[in-house]
Amino acid sequence: MATTATRNVDKVGRFFEFMHHKQIDQWGDLWAKDARIMIAYPPDGFASEIVGKDEIVAGFRQLFANFETYDYVVKAFYKTVNPEVIIVEWSVTAKIKSTGESYEGDNITVIRFADGLIVEYHDYFNPAKFARVVEALPTT
Repeated sequence: MATTATRNVDKVGRFFEFMHHKQIDQWGDLWAKDARIMIAYPPDGFASEIVGKDEIVAGFRQLFANFETYDYVVKAFYKTVNPEVIIVEWSVTAKIKSTGESYEGDNITVIRFADGLIVEYHDYFNPAKFARVVEALPTT
């Protein structure tokens, strides 16, 4: 039987695969109803926190609709003393549909699980680079 930490690392692996294939519905199934995304250094025009599975999924559906391609490399998974917390070091390369630009970034993400679902997601990335993605999002 897999340990809690191993199960969570496996779920994080699926998390990235769902994003790579733009399977946002399946990706959304990994989140708890009251989950939160916290962004320590958001670029202008981007929220520092997204609260609730419905808001998270809607936001990522819009974000990923603007990517022609989305590729990632997980550099390392770090298990912590708390088996419900996984730290991921990863990089992303995505092509932005509306501009044709390539977005490349390096991230450190802290993910906390409860009852097998993501409840907190702390994302650390270069806001100046991510600003190009935010600027390319369609306005409603």
